[in-house]
Amino acid sequence: ERLVPSTRFVAVNDIAPTINPNTAFIAPSANVVGDVTIGSSSSVWYNSTIRGDGNKVTIGSNTNIGDCAVVHIAKIQGDFVTNIGNDVSIGPNTIVHA
Repeated sequence: ERLVPSTRFVAVNDIAPTINPNTAFIAPSANVVGDVTIGSSSSVWYNSTIRGDGNKVTIGSNTNIGDCAVVHIAKIQGDFVTNIGNDVSIGPNTIVHA
């Protein structure tokens, strides 16, 4: 299984996460919220949260978001989006905050 039904994908203001269901792995307990794009062959592991509820988050290909990590955005008008590139590993319990 690549995308597990218990995984939380949440649309915000009618913008839903964009994930390649054939190659990305999203753990059953992960949360992916709002304007989030996850590239091919990337993974979001257990209890991690990717929050694109106020600005865009882009995660490249072959990128790993470790267990319990949080990727959070800045909500202030004009702030930069959060871009995590290709071939990046974000360790467990990491907080990435724009």
